[in-house]
Amino acid sequence: MPDLISSTTFLNFTTAKSTDAKISELKKAKYSEYMPAADYYKPLRESFIKILCNNEDPKLLLKVADSVNEKKRDSYRKIARNLVKFLKNNNVQYFDTGKAYVRASSDLSISAKPDFGAYVNGIPYLIKVNYRKNGKDRSINKRNVNTNLVLMALSEKEFQTPDGTLTAILNGQNGTLIPLENEVSNSDKLKNTVDINYLVDIWQRI
Repeated sequence: MPDLISSTTFLNFTTAKSTDAKISELKKAKYSEYMPAADYYKPLRESFIKILCNNEDPKLLLKVADSVNEKKRDSYRKIARNLVKFLKNNNVQYFDTGKAYVRASSDLSISAKPDFGAYVNGIPYLIKVNYRKNGKDRSINKRNVNTNLVLMALSEKEFQTPDGTLTAILNGQNGTLIPLENEVSNSDKLKNTVDINYLVDIWQRI
């Protein structure tokens, strides 16, 4: 069975500013065992999906932020406020999704599983949420997440999507939705292939 790189790792890889930062992201993914207790945003991420799925009061997310340990509290509160603002300012109707992936090589696949599906103001989206803040080695912007949006759009999906479904990144650091605004072009496909091949090359060398 091919190794599977998570959609979060791919997002972190493509938004890393330097080669060193990209290598660091892939080394963590390849050699670090996943430990739920060390998953910084796990409680917030799971609570957000639960609220969406059950159509609960978005403000419950603020209570989750208040309940975490003091070291996490400020960063949780910032993201929680932004996600609540997004839900309050838009008509968001959740729908189920499932697994999706892109075969990167004979022994490596990349997950393109969205965090959730939703109609946002009547338009269906497959949405990946970014929780991590920008820093000196990483930056989220419309340009550098495009390849992630293309990956989700072109992926092999184990679920059905509504007609006209778009892909988007929801940036929890500011509450904005970054959609793939146009149909996937040949140029988009080429850039996506280049990013994937770059990742595969590093993965095989580290």
